[in-house]
Amino acid sequence: MKKKNAFTLAEVLITLGIIGVIAAMTLPTLVQKQQEKVTVSRLKKAYSALSQAYLMISKDYGEPTNWGISASVTDDDGNKNAEGALNVANLFAKYMNVTKNCGVADGCWHSGNTYHLKGTPFLDTNNRADLAKLKLSDGTHVAFGGLNADCSLNRGETKALSSVCGWIIVDVNGNDRPNTYGIDIFEFSITKYNIMPYGIDIFEFSITKYNIMPYGTQEDTAFSFNTHCRDKSTALGNGCTAWVIYNENMDYRRCNDLSWDGKKKCSK
Repeated sequence: MKKKNAFTLAEVLITLGIIGVIAAMTLPTLVQKQQEKVTVSRLKKAYSALSQAYLMISKDYGEPTNWGISASVTDDDGNKNAEGALNVANLFAKYMNVTKNCGVADGCWHSGNTYHLKGTPFLDTNNRADLAKLKLSDGTHVAFGGLNADCSLNRGETKALSSVCGWIIVDVNGNDRPNTYGIDIFEFSITKYNIMPYGIDIFEFSITKYNIMPYGTQEDTAFSFNTHCRDKSTALGNGCTAWVIYNENMDYRRCNDLSWDGKKKCSK
């Protein structure tokens, strides 16, 4: 009779235990990266929708200085006048798939604090009286704020970033957690100008009006990637938007040595 070799029960259990440990170590990272891919897609979709709405608004109402954008003003009783934010939100609502326009009231944003990338609690956007809020059909939440009526606020080293009128906050997954800047909440500047190429194969550029700029571009001096995103242990997270859109990753969550001029991804 031939002797048959087989694994003992102890050997099988040990092997399964090792597989379980490896899975426990690698699965969270794989899940996180998959969630990040979804976030990248949702953010780019929101950016496209906002940009398209901009083009339609500019066609019908002219440049942003005609939109009634103005900074929120606080009266002697502490009440904020958000007329500028309401004006711009109502314009965008005409050209986007909006299921609810809350104005400055609650109901279009999750209730409770948002958080900085470094983990500290931030303001409750839902109850902010200086922001006008919309809920889109795909579940995205959008808030608009006014900053400067004549679009002359300077936040960077380009013509666009020296012509800022207001800002936009986007929560790509609505009420779902983590409600954190740089993870599911991102910001854009409302600007009067943006530099766009004439054509793909023609290396000439023109000053094109009516566009928005994601926070954290290389020329952004107010909310730079280096100070407001790169190191998650110290960053607020509102300088991550441009990185996610243009580099299509959120690797700043895993390493702190990324830069526009150098490393674009963490080492494997």
